[in-house]
Amino acid sequence: MKSVHLAFAGLAALTLAACAPNGVQITNGGSQALVTKNITVARGQTVKVQVFTSINPDCTETPGTSGRMESEPAHGMATLSRTQDFVYFKPENPRSNCNSRRVPAWVVNYTAAADFVGEDAFAFDEFFAAGGSLHFNVVVHAM
Repeated sequence: MKSVHLAFAGLAALTLAACAPNGVQITNGGSQALVTKNITVARGQTVKVQVFTSINPDCTETPGTSGRMESEPAHGMATLSRTQDFVYFKPENPRSNCNSRRVPAWVVNYTAAADFVGEDAFAFDEFFAAGGSLHFNVVVHAM
């Protein structure tokens, strides 16, 4: 059985039913963890909300990771795309040698409408080949 390690930009720790830094609340929703994430963005600007991937120690992708937009924001645009991006693993992780290069990843971005100031929201899901998933409810504070 192959061990799969996942990288999440912005989540320093993934612990069920615990708070993680940066305004993230993780709760156990059965087989799917529920994550509430708060972000702040200037009106008309784009912010990277999440980067996720599943890679091997040689930085190659473990197939089967995917994402899906669950709901769209009312006052901006959220995108989910496959790309190459930087991820972060702690130095003691054998995948930490991948931190200095772009690896296959999924990226979620949010762009606030140019004339919008206030609160917006959207949701997306992350699915992993090894099983399990994360559901993100994102609350956006546009300034």
